This record gives sequence, structure tokens and C-alpha cells, in this order.
Amino acid sequence: MRRLFVLCSALLVASCAMQMDLPTGFLRLKARESGDVRAVTAGDARIWVRDFAVDEGASLNFWITALRADLEQARGYRLVPKDVPFVDAAGHKGCLIEGTIAVGGEVHGYLVSVLQLDGKHLRVAEFSAREAEFLVHVEAVRTAVTTIR
Repeated sequence: MRRLFVLCSALLVASCAMQMDLPTGFLRLKARESGDVRAVTAGDARIWVRDFAVDEGASLNFWITALRADLEQARGYRLVPKDVPFVDAAGHKGCLIEGTIAVGGEVHGYLVSVLQLDGKHLRVAEFSAREAEFLVHVEAVRTAVTTIR
């Protein structure tokens, strides 16, 4: 009976795990995951998707404004002025923010999606890579974030 309970529990956890259709060239790093999605390319482009508990009642627009302010003012990112709204595979509304930052003398591209799952949780997907690698993958990553479920 105990074995059956353990097996059923494992199946339930596996069925609830976050999923994403990764772009070609990305390898999922399942050993490093803990309820999130992590992936990398041979050229060191990285994707990381995770959920955050947040204060109830704040709108998606609030979180996007807060994130933009943090990235630009506190961290030094140069962001594209216009955000891109989208809907994921589960029907959650979200927004894509894109920009660049200099790291160790190299320009890195950065794309982050913010989805409001409900009034208490956000899902954030980040994609970062050196500029040349970023440009190779960014369109495929934009598409991939819409498949998160």
C-alpha cells in the first residue's frame, strides 16, 4: 500500500510540473530544477522559468512597471520602450520586456516574460545570452514562452 501511495504521489507531482516547449538547441537541466524550468544552449544562452508568490491585489501592469523600474534604475539594463503583450498556453495574460546589459565588457541580450497566474502568483521566464547568441534564439524563445503550462 505504501508503494502505491509513493507511486501515485510521484505521478501527481510529475503531472503538475511546469512544462515548456523549448526552442531547438536548448537542453533542459532537469537535475537543477525544483518546480521550475531551466535550459541552456551550447553557446551558453539560458532560459529560467519560475513562479513567485506576490502580494494579493496588484495588477499585471503594476508588476511590469515595478520590474522595468528595477531593471533600468537599479540594475542598469537598457530596455526597449515598448512591451509586447501575449497569452500563454494556459490562457494567462502576460508581457514581454526586452533589453540589453553590459557584462564583463560584453553586451548581453535579455528577454523576460511576466505572467499573472492569479492574484497571488506570477510566472517569470528569463532568457539571457551574449548578444550574438541572443539574436540567434530570441524569436524562438518569444514563441516558446507562449507554450508554458
